Amino acid sequence: MIRIIIRIMSVIIVLSLTGCAANDIFDATQQPNSPHTPSGDTQKTPPPPDDPSPNAFSPSFMVDDVLYIDTGIIILLEIDESESLGRITSVGDLYSRPTENGQANIVAYDAPYVAYTLKYARYPGMRLEGLALLIAGNWTYFEPSE
Repeated sequence: MIRIIIRIMSVIIVLSLTGCAANDIFDATQQPNSPHTPSGDTQKTPPPPDDPSPNAFSPSFMVDDVLYIDTGIIILLEIDESESLGRITSVGDLYSRPTENGQANIVAYDAPYVAYTLKYARYPGMRLEGLALLIAGNWTYFEPSE
């Protein structure tokens, strides 16, 4: 009987300690710079840009008056950089679409791009024509916007 009481008391103590630790869990509804955040972070965050949706535009660049949009597809094959059609010549506003040929809205100044045909193994006849841009050592597939 005493063993049962000791076990019950042990469980109560463990649960009460766990309950006290639960107060330190971060509440996502709190402001990031609230003094009540568990991290104690007191740094000020910069104000948001005037645009309420700063990530509204996908990474893209313009070539021959055609806007090419990032698909998120990394090309794992080795591509010869000597086949380059050109290079990114300027980086525009990161929150808007490129408006000039050779301009990108991602930090990819002087990055080469090549013509690339994306082929799907599951659908042998399906081919997509686009461009591959070298970003941070990886070739990324971009498709023309409609």
